[in-house]
This record gives sequence, structure tokens and C-alpha cells, in this order.
Amino acid sequence: MGDAWAPVPHVRHRGILGTAESTPILDEDQ
Repeated sequence: MGDAWAPVPHVRHRGILGTAESTPILDEDQ
């Protein structure tokens, strides 16, 4: 999880930096 801080499109560790705003891809997960 070293990419927790990185604005990567494949962010799977949601809750780290508000993935909702970090990546729109997680929108389906919510």
C-alpha cells in the first residue's frame, strides 16, 4: 500500500485520502 498517497486510478485502499475524490473509479465500490 505504498501508493496510498499516490493519485493512482487503481486505488483500492479507500479511506486513506477520501478515494471518492481521489479516484472516480471507486464510485462503483460505494
